[in-house]
Amino acid sequence: MKGDLTVRWEERMKTKDGRDTYHIRNLVPIALTYERQPKKFLIGYSFDINDIKRAQFRLEDRNEELNQLNKELDRFVYSISHDLRAPIASVLGLNSLAEETDDREELDDILAMQREALDRLDLYIRDVIDYSRNKRMAVQREDVCLRKIVDNCLADLVYMANYNKINYFIEVEEKACIQSDKLRIKIIINNLLSNAIKYADTKKKNSFIAVRAEWLTNGVQLVIEDNGIGIKEEYQNQIWDIFFRGTSSIPGSGLGLYILKESVKNLKGEIDLTSKEGEGTTFKIFIPAIEV
Repeated sequence: MKGDLTVRWEERMKTKDGRDTYHIRNLVPIALTYERQPKKFLIGYSFDINDIKRAQFRLEDRNEELNQLNKELDRFVYSISHDLRAPIASVLGLNSLAEETDDREELDDILAMQREALDRLDLYIRDVIDYSRNKRMAVQREDVCLRKIVDNCLADLVYMANYNKINYFIEVEEKACIQSDKLRIKIIINNLLSNAIKYADTKKKNSFIAVRAEWLTNGVQLVIEDNGIGIKEEYQNQIWDIFFRGTSSIPGSGLGLYILKESVKNLKGEIDLTSKEGEGTTFKIFIPAIEV
């Protein structure tokens, strides 16, 4: 009042139903003469800025999303320069060796190594395709029969190195279906099964992978358990990061669990991980039914 200063501030309020509303408040001191006496008054007024704030929040979300996409793009460029070119370079080098040998046994070894390099390349490309599909495609609602997807994924993975060294226990009802997105559920199951096979502990006498579905009132909890090599405790928060790989001794793109996490997120589901190094890993994925 002494300095004749207008005071302005932004204020957030809660409505009775719990919504946030935003306002600009103003207090303006005014000097007037009232009955020949100087008087000072305060005029207070406010503006509703909800539309402005919603636009601001949308812009901030878009900026955050753009920053995240730029970071992912930078990592993609780095990863492609290494993980995509490395198997190609291996095949080209092995091809040169094959051209110089007349030894059938040596040629068979070279062909086997070429196949391994091409398998790595194929895995990487499939992961990139899954990444792109999950990012760009809208969630589709349809009848999804989990047992059929599990069986199809296992059939696709039959040529993996450890596949025949593992016992499989599938406890998913044949006719049990959920209203959800088939593509993303297939991505989730395929990634979990391929990881369990890839990181199996073949030194154990009875390596196993168990898959079961626990039906809840609002969805299904998918449990995939193995007694493989497990995940080190210090890595368990990092495995969801794009391109993170806990070991370089086993080939992989570092995209699988990141895509898994994003697929579950798009379905508005939840992931729970329990793992102990040397003992095995259990993933619990809750998938809610998509309502009409």
